[in-house]
Amino acid sequence: MNLQELKKLIDFALIDCQRIIRKNPKVILSEGDLERLLSSCISKRIGYVPENPAPDSFAVYSQISHYNNENNVLDARVDLLLMKPNKINKSYDHNKNFVYSSDESFAIELKYLHANNNGCVTSAKRDIDKYIRYKDDSYYYSVVLLDYNDDFSNYSNQIKEYYKEQKDAMDKNSKKKFFCKVLKKVVDNL
Repeated sequence: MNLQELKKLIDFALIDCQRIIRKNPKVILSEGDLERLLSSCISKRIGYVPENPAPDSFAVYSQISHYNNENNVLDARVDLLLMKPNKINKSYDHNKNFVYSSDESFAIELKYLHANNNGCVTSAKRDIDKYIRYKDDSYYYSVVLLDYNDDFSNYSNQIKEYYKEQKDAMDKNSKKKFFCKVLKKVVDNL
């Protein structure tokens, strides 16, 4: 499977996630819950079985450190990272014991923003901007889950418009590696 095919399966996993959240909003109470749910949905779609991983197929990892390649400073910790186990390289060039990298990877940054958070658009924009950190190393997906309220459409549109502006400013190669999705959670007085 190549990265474009993987992207399609991630899109299906996001649809699965949205369906699950729609049926059971209480499945997500925190960003960690979103990470767990999306990891599970992706694993099912790509056929990743932690008990018996296929070394030549993509696997789902979480909370992997990313370092600035020029000055070896930690600049991010990606929520989910999809890599092939037999293509993972360890680097001992950093202050940490080792850093994982791969020539084929897909970074996914997650954000769960509650209905009463006026800074949700700003926070989502910061995650979209993280693409710069990963662009040389990985495909990148920013996934934002918003609680539904009267401002949902406004917030969602602002996030999507910002993503579009950032993508429009990129070169052709970067555009095909950069994605964003906004999911909705209806909150019924949880």
